[in-house]
Amino acid sequence: MSEGQANNRAWWGIVLPSGEGAATRRLVFRETYGQGSSPVAGPEHDLPEAALGRATQLVEGNRLIAVLGHGDRARLRNAQTGCVVLEEPARRGTCPSVFLAVTYILAREPEATALIFPLDATPVGNGHLLKAVERAARLADRFDDRLVMLAVEPGWPHSELGWVEPGPVLENCQGGELLAVRRFWDTPGPLEAELFLKRGYLRSTMIIAVKVRTLWSLGREVFPEMMKRFESLLDVCKLVMAGRANPELETLALRDVYRGLETINFARRVLHRMPDRIALLPLRSGAAQDRGTASRSSADSDQLPAPPTRLRLA
Repeated sequence: MSEGQANNRAWWGIVLPSGEGAATRRLVFRETYGQGSSPVAGPEHDLPEAALGRATQLVEGNRLIAVLGHGDRARLRNAQTGCVVLEEPARRGTCPSVFLAVTYILAREPEATALIFPLDATPVGNGHLLKAVERAARLADRFDDRLVMLAVEPGWPHSELGWVEPGPVLENCQGGELLAVRRFWDTPGPLEAELFLKRGYLRSTMIIAVKVRTLWSLGREVFPEMMKRFESLLDVCKLVMAGRANPELETLALRDVYRGLETINFARRVLHRMPDRIALLPLRSGAAQDRGTASRSSADSDQLPAPPTRLRLA
C-alpha cells in the first residue's frame, strides 16, 4: 500500500475496458518512462488479473471496481485482489461503464474520490508514475468542479489518436504544473501531428482522478436521460445495502438501465465537450521535460501557424 493510499481512505479505483487506442497508449507510456514501464505485461488473457493487481498499489482491493462485459467474470477466476466485479448486461461504451461504477461508489461513500483507469493503463511499479497518480488524486480531493487527467508528452507525432491542447497554468503543485485544457483534437493527420508535437500538445492517458459527486453532476448535465436510469439504480442499491430490498432487485434494475441504452464514448461525448471542467497533470521523464520546455518555447513563437482548420474537433 502506498503512502497516499494509507493517508486517504476515501480513494476508490475503477478499472474500465481498454477500448480503442490501447496499443498507442502503451507506446506513449514506454516513450515517457521506458520499456519497463509499459502499463501492460503478459499475454492478453492475463490482462484483467495483472491490471487489477497493479491497481491495488493505490487502493485496497475491496475499494477497487472492475467493470466487465457479460461473461468476462471467468477471466478473473485466478484474481486475488478481492475487488468488486460489476458485469454489464451489454456493451454500451465507456460512458455507461464509468457511471455504473460511480453508482456503486456513490451508494456507499458519497464523498469519495475515484481513480479511473483503462484496463491497459493501470499504474505499474514505476515510482514516478505512481506518485503522479497519487498527486492527481490529492488534487481531485480539492476540486468540486474539475476532473484531473494525467497526460504525457509523446516523443514522436502519433496520428492514431487525439491530442490535448494545454491551456494556461492553473496552479503550481508539487512535482509540476496543473494546466487548463483549451481543446481536444481528434485523430490528426501526420503533418498536423508534427505541428502538435512542436507546439507541446499532450496525449491523454485516460487516467483520471475525480470526486464521484463531481462526476455524477457532470453526467446529469450532459446526459440527463441516461442519468435518470442510473439514479433509479442508485436508489435500488441504497435499499439493498440497507437490507430493505432483495439483492436480486439490483440485478433486475441493472438490466433495466442497459435496455435500449445508447452506446456512448466517455472521452468523446463527455470530456472532449467540456474542456473547461478538466485539469491536466503532465507526466514527463527527465528527457521529456527538456523536450517540453523547448516545445512550449516554440509554441509561443509567431512563426508557427495556427492549427489547420480541417481538423475535426472531437
